Amino acid sequence: MSRMNMKLKLTSAGILVAVAIGTLAIRVARATPAQGVTATLVAGPVSLDEANVKSNEDGLRIKIQTKGDWISRIMRYSVAPGGTFGWHSHPGPCILMVTAGTLTSHEADGTTEVYPQGTGFVHAAGEVHTAGNEGNTPLELFVMFLTPEGETPRIDEPQP
Repeated sequence: MSRMNMKLKLTSAGILVAVAIGTLAIRVARATPAQGVTATLVAGPVSLDEANVKSNEDGLRIKIQTKGDWISRIMRYSVAPGGTFGWHSHPGPCILMVTAGTLTSHEADGTTEVYPQGTGFVHAAGEVHTAGNEGNTPLELFVMFLTPEGETPRIDEPQP
């Protein structure tokens, strides 16, 4: 191999590595980390069997169906006034329950929902959102995460 070909290959490889590192750095730099949030693992991670549960009682319907290896965990979050979870998504569904204070959730599509103590909701996998405590009192919530085995419950996302 000629010296010129070797230099060209090394230069090309260097450029590819620089582009890859730069792309990763931009993605990480644009992520919006959580602030003012304390997380405590309450239960899990626990492997779940496949499930196919249905109920239709008095007009109330629910269906939970899984296939493959899923992990469940329950987290307790305490969020100080002004605290935020930062922009993120989840690789699986999560069920949120507000037990103190008020949670304000902002979706990537621009919608905002407010959840006071005693309310909750479900986030579907892949929904980009942020949430936080925009009130003056501490916020506490419990979240049950269902994630595919090997995945983390949270995926940092850039602000839309």
